[in-house]
Amino acid sequence: MPPEQATHRAKILGYQNKLAYRHADFISNSLIPFHIGLRKPHPLANDFISEVDAVVGSEQFLKDVQKILSSYR
Repeated sequence: MPPEQATHRAKILGYQNKLAYRHADFISNSLIPFHIGLRKPHPLANDFISEVDAVVGSEQFLKDVQKILSSYR
């Protein structure tokens, strides 16, 4: 999402002061609208990554993605 929209949503949720901005130049021609930055030394980094991987690999997630994509076709 555009930075303005992300900032607005963060403000609504009360964590706008915790946002950090950084260009993702390493992703050329990226169509990915949302990025999560996570420091490797964070004590919960591995747990968070495992949870995200589990959701992204789940059958329900894949069904939901297909449902969303098919609405644009």
